[in-house]
Amino acid sequence: SNPPEQPSNRDKFASINKHDSNFLISEFNFCGPPPDVNFADTIELKKEEYKTRETAEYSCFSKYTLDLRPPFSRYLTCEQGEWRGNIRCLSKYEHASPYISYKHIMM
Repeated sequence: SNPPEQPSNRDKFASINKHDSNFLISEFNFCGPPPDVNFADTIELKKEEYKTRETAEYSCFSKYTLDLRPPFSRYLTCEQGEWRGNIRCLSKYEHASPYISYKHIMM
């Protein structure tokens, strides 16, 4: 009897590609560790590699607060091998909330 046929590389490639249509694209679109941000750090330990659409969440150091007004947010997102998004930490002392300044004026 004949030995069972070995699947060709082409078949293997097709089956991988079928199972994960992003396989070919995403293989080349990993981001490295998320960038350093002034007065902030990522909440989780930085990984060496992130896939497209994975996010990194940041938190500001204790004397700072995240600017959450658009276009800023607490996340950066890996998109096609690049980190996208805007993160900014404001000093809690320089940028007091309007409520505090309003109260201050009323006194």
